[in-house]
Amino acid sequence: MVSTNTVITNRAKITKSGISKDVVGSGTLQATSGIGDTVNSGSAGVYLLDSDTNLPLSGTFKLQKQQGDGSWIDYNGDGSGPWTTDAANFGFVNAGAVGDGTFRFYQTAAPNSEYDLTNSPGYDADAGSVVSASFTIDATNDPTGKIVTVKNTKYKFNITYTKGNHGDFNDNVFTGRVINSMTPSFSGTLGADGVSPKGETGYTFTGWSPAVANTVTATVTYTAQWAPTVYDISYVLNGGNNSLSNPATYTYGVGVTSFADATGKTGYTFAGWYDDATAGNPVTTISTTETGNKTLYARWTPNEYDIVYHLDGGDNDSANPAKYTYDVGVASFEDATKDGYHFLGWYDAAEGGNLITNISSTATGTKDLYAHWDYTITYELDGGTNGTNPTHYEFGTGVASFAPASKTGHDFQGWYDAATGGNKVTNIPATAKEDKTLYARFTPSEYTIAYELDGGTNSTANPDSYTYGVGVPSFEDATKDGYIFLGWFDDATAGNAITDISDTTMGNQTLYAHFKYDYARLEAKPIVRTVVRNTTYTWHHPEHEPVLYDEDNNVVPDADIWAIVDGVAYNATDAAELPEGVHDVTFTNVNPMTRFTPFNRLVTRASVREVTTHTTATILVKDLEPAPITVRYVDQSGKELKTATVYTGKIGDAITSNAPTIAGYELISLSDKITATITDQAQTFTFVYKPVTQTTALPPTGQQLPKTGESQSVFNLILGFILVALVSILTWFKLGKRTTRHSD
Repeated sequence: MVSTNTVITNRAKITKSGISKDVVGSGTLQATSGIGDTVNSGSAGVYLLDSDTNLPLSGTFKLQKQQGDGSWIDYNGDGSGPWTTDAANFGFVNAGAVGDGTFRFYQTAAPNSEYDLTNSPGYDADAGSVVSASFTIDATNDPTGKIVTVKNTKYKFNITYTKGNHGDFNDNVFTGRVINSMTPSFSGTLGADGVSPKGETGYTFTGWSPAVANTVTATVTYTAQWAPTVYDISYVLNGGNNSLSNPATYTYGVGVTSFADATGKTGYTFAGWYDDATAGNPVTTISTTETGNKTLYARWTPNEYDIVYHLDGGDNDSANPAKYTYDVGVASFEDATKDGYHFLGWYDAAEGGNLITNISSTATGTKDLYAHWDYTITYELDGGTNGTNPTHYEFGTGVASFAPASKTGHDFQGWYDAATGGNKVTNIPATAKEDKTLYARFTPSEYTIAYELDGGTNSTANPDSYTYGVGVPSFEDATKDGYIFLGWFDDATAGNAITDISDTTMGNQTLYAHFKYDYARLEAKPIVRTVVRNTTYTWHHPEHEPVLYDEDNNVVPDADIWAIVDGVAYNATDAAELPEGVHDVTFTNVNPMTRFTPFNRLVTRASVREVTTHTTATILVKDLEPAPITVRYVDQSGKELKTATVYTGKIGDAITSNAPTIAGYELISLSDKITATITDQAQTFTFVYKPVTQTTALPPTGQQLPKTGESQSVFNLILGFILVALVSILTWFKLGKRTTRHSD
């Protein structure tokens, strides 16, 4: 039992297709709406509840009354039956007032199709339905009436999980499962994976038959289904190749009847499959009762090969082996012997071929070794490379001719019989019978140099050829108007920079002149300024916003820029007074003053490339415009007492203004008259007034004088005079300040 509004958590294991999953759900138990009911004297009521949960249900009842013979007949009471219980009112219904006697409620309809009245408490087989306990109504002596409770039970079924043909667990049985409740998950013995039911060795669980339903709807038995387990077979080939016929898996109950040999390991013969990398047992089959993944290891034995000696009439040394083994080889061979002949070595061909001094551990196949005899020919190559020339010759045959040798950066001049001087050797006669030493003689090669100038002009100092072993230490720059020379390169558009030709360089050379456009420049804007006629404009060259760009079109920050106006040089902080007119302005990044000092000019030109630009500074003039004179009338707080008077006219006109009389006020300015002259600057003059204060009569003799504050404040009066004086001084100072002005 739990109280309402309580959080309830349900946990369940759901299994589908052999896979189980834990599910958790939470919810709050809510109370149903409504309340129970009571019955009055002579009345009858019934509650209908679920027998498992005691939750209220809605079901239909009729009222029956017992007869004297014990039988029951339907009783309609007040005529409102049959009655249906209200699930929202705790499953209650009041049948109303009935007469005295013994009664029972007879259920005529279940709450819904999930409920099994036959197996519900109170089922009366004779009545054919669920009936309540009987009760007696005595309206006279029983003032509270009678209420009975009837309970219905849902259909319940059994769920059984059975092992089937190859399972290894006892039946897992769940009884009394309510219809439409969640189907319970298998909870019997699990296999090694901890998820599926346990099966016999060699079998894998594949699911239940029939498939497990999500909810209970009938009594059912689920039978476990099984399939023979399939295991992996891994092959460790140890350098060989597996046969395509060898399986990657095997099935319990089937196994593998045989395995094909591995192949393809150079120098080795396959010795069989084993269950261990270095020891273990040979594996030729996998039986039908074996289980588990298998790893098979290929085992190999090294091959043994023949060595055949071709002695050409000589005798072999007994120490030379007749066979060799792969991964071992032969470290060295002893010399053969032949009377009257010089043994030259073992070779892999009867004539020519390669000298064989050993057989490597990775060699394979039968080896034929040929004994070579005769006189040797030694070649001194002076750093060069021999041509296809014999290394020995036979008496009676000699050598008809020799191929030339080659040497990097040199021309072959011939074979000689001495390192210096000596005689040129072109053949060995058939009558010769001694070892020979031939000396290759070379002279350095000379190569051409071609220049691709891309429209530029080459320096006359650059050479047209070079000699191997000498090279070219450096090259002079090419030139091209409007461009900067970037250097000599070995490609027309990219390539590597060439600053010299080393003494080991060979071949004809083509050098490409690379240029880039020269963006270096000065830019400056023209300016137009306006001044008052008969005055000058104070000019500074930064007004033109000069900008210096380098050869890559980047702005040069903080550049030192000079301007020349009317033959005078100015830096950024200098000023010039320019009169009316159009003035030519030349900008340069080189101080013009250094042009007149030969040494300074030489230094400057060596470190800075000069660029210039030209622009103009236009100075316009205008005449002055007369400005008005305003006369204001205010009190000491600045309040306007009278509309201001505005005087206009021509520049130089004189005006006079007298302070007017204003009722209730008296003038406190230092002067009651203003005289001024009209200029190009607006002027304002102010007359200041104060309210008129009535004179207080002197008190009679013997009376006290007025207290402080009862008469006009002396301080206020003095302050008024000071303000008027300041206004007047500022006005006259402004009239007198007539300086030359200009405007942009």
